Amino acid sequence: MALFDKMKDSISLAGQEVSQKAKTTTESIRIGNQIKANDRMIEKLTYQVGVQCVSIHLNDSNSEYADLFAEILRLKQENQRYQTELQHITAQNTCPQCGFGNNMAAKFCISCGAPLLSAPAGVKPCPKCGFMNTEDASFCVECGAPILKAPEVPSAPPIPPVPQASEAPSVPEEAPAPSEAPGPQPDEAAGVHLEKPTTADICKNCGAELGKDSLFCTECGTKRD
Repeated sequence: MALFDKMKDSISLAGQEVSQKAKTTTESIRIGNQIKANDRMIEKLTYQVGVQCVSIHLNDSNSEYADLFAEILRLKQENQRYQTELQHITAQNTCPQCGFGNNMAAKFCISCGAPLLSAPAGVKPCPKCGFMNTEDASFCVECGAPILKAPEVPSAPPIPPVPQASEAPSVPEEAPAPSEAPGPQPDEAAGVHLEKPTTADICKNCGAELGKDSLFCTECGTKRD
């Protein structure tokens, strides 16, 4: 009987130790997770404090962070220039028939040949959503995107009149000189071969030069051969 009592006591003691270790492990994990959650909250609060500090003292030249604020202003101005440049690059004249995005200067769709709608006088289309805004608008009233002003094209200078050449005195005819082989042209001598556009790259209707991937002429809408 004493042997069985000792075994029972040892089993009970071992069970208590296992239960205690399990409780300790669970409590340690809970406390560790709480510490991590608090650290994440501290980071978020620190970020919010920085945002509020920048919004309040950004233009304060007497601040101890004036150098950092100046760099933030410079980066913001640089991003505004990049945004304007991006709007200019991505501006497209969408074809009303097939939806293909053409160049803003194209008059006909290079995908289906349909005529592209041009903005009526006194309005400017938004390069982002296509909404027609007034001519003096700097931002789209529909989506708020900046509207680029069309660059002013300088007028061509007047062509001076060509003076009429006076009649040259007649020169007595001489015996024709012996034919000589023509010498190399300047471009050939320099090893430069100028490529001329083939007839397949020129519109058969208006003579405009076609792009390599264009199916229709962007000037007159004629289908490419």
